[in-house]
Amino acid sequence: MVVGSINQPLLVLNLNVMTAKEKAISLYESFYPQVQWKMGQEDCKDRAKQCSLIAVHEILRVAFYADDSIYKHFLEVKQEIDKL
Repeated sequence: MVVGSINQPLLVLNLNVMTAKEKAISLYESFYPQVQWKMGQEDCKDRAKQCSLIAVHEILRVAFYADDSIYKHFLEVKQEIDKL
C-alpha cells in the first residue's frame, strides 16, 4: 500500500516485512537509546516502551481511516509492546 499526497512524500507500507512482534521490538529498540542517556536502565525500559506505545497510538489514529489490515497489524504491534 502506498500512502501520500501532493505535498507529502510517499510512504510505502509493506506489512509482510515485519511481524507485529518484530515491529514492536524495533520500535522499542529505536526509542531506547534516545532515553538511555537521561535515566537509569529500568526507567529507560519503561520510557522506551511508553514512547513506542505513543508512536503506535498515533499510527492507529490515522490507520483507523485507512486499510483495515494496517489497523489490525498495529493493534497486534501494540499488544506485543505491552508484553515487552
